[in-house]
Amino acid sequence: MRIACHRGVLVGLLAVVAGRVLTVADEPAVQPPLKAAGQLLAEGKYAEAEEAYRPLVAEGGPQAVIGLARSLEAAGKREQAAETLRDAANDHEQAAAILAELARLAHARGDNPLAAQLVDKALALDANQLAALWVRAEVLAASGKLTEADAAYKRLVDYYNGHQPTDAESLRWIGLAAGQYARWNRLSDQ
Repeated sequence: MRIACHRGVLVGLLAVVAGRVLTVADEPAVQPPLKAAGQLLAEGKYAEAEEAYRPLVAEGGPQAVIGLARSLEAAGKREQAAETLRDAANDHEQAAAILAELARLAHARGDNPLAAQLVDKALALDANQLAALWVRAEVLAASGKLTEADAAYKRLVDYYNGHQPTDAESLRWIGLAAGQYARWNRLSDQ
């Protein structure tokens, strides 16, 4: 009789624990605010992403500034995006990433001389700023300097081979460069 009683208590406890485990597993994970804002941007919820990024910009960090600018750009507010980046580049200690994003935006608008100037400033602050290196390659290609552009794309590939970064932003720029480098050099195995 005593074993049956313990067995009943054990079964009851297991049911409670199992129910709690299922409940915890079914609850959505709470994301940090920057990641949540990035998810909104990725889902195409630009106005919501803009609202989510705005308070994060005050806390600092180039990712928040760049995220806000990308939200604005995606919503068709390119000048406001550029203004956000310019303001942040003036008083941000990690201005290289912000300048690179501003250069990307200038290049997207077709202002390659400004893009080249901004890339030079970004690379003066951080010689391995991958977004700036990508924009430099694109500006060179758009200017007809294909040999120099090819070398610039290869520099990003070489950076990957030497450093093996794993973050999505770095892999984005390296992947774009690797694709272009492989196309131009007929490296079908790449």
